[in-house]
Amino acid sequence: MQIRTYKTQTHFKCPIFVRHYLDTNTWEYLIVIHGQIYTAHIEVRKKFLQRLFKLGYSRKEEEGAISYLTAMAKTTIETILGKTPKEVEQVVPTVVKTPPNP
Repeated sequence: MQIRTYKTQTHFKCPIFVRHYLDTNTWEYLIVIHGQIYTAHIEVRKKFLQRLFKLGYSRKEEEGAISYLTAMAKTTIETILGKTPKEVEQVVPTVVKTPPNP
């Protein structure tokens, strides 16, 4: 299974990771809040001709999926932390360590 990871973003100092499973239409986000991982998955269907000819996603479709997942992740962070974007309180940053690939 191949996974494409897009540029990491932060919201209230919580990292947001967006990933696409290339073998399927599945996209997901991962966020880390106070050392706990939260995730959600969505299915993004390709247009008919892209499915018919087994083409990849267009740049516009990728950007749309990424922005949708980022909005979902930001809403999740705000809900869990009980904050809104207008608040300026500091959130303790979380360090994420990933094991090296074999």
